Amino acid sequence: MLSWSLFGLAGLVAVQHLLAHGGFRPIPISMGWQDLLIGYPMAIALVVVGGIAMDPNPRI
Repeated sequence: MLSWSLFGLAGLVAVQHLLAHGGFRPIPISMGWQDLLIGYPMAIALVVVGGIAMDPNPRI
């Protein structure tokens, strides 16, 4: 459950970053800081952590 929550959060971060580059900036900081702090690198980091948190023996 934790891993899927992190995957979902990564998707939201990626969509927000895409919208920010499109001109809609819901977070009032410069694009340079958004690129460093909450951009695609953060989305990728969340996906990696979500992958690590996955259950190695999932129930089918």
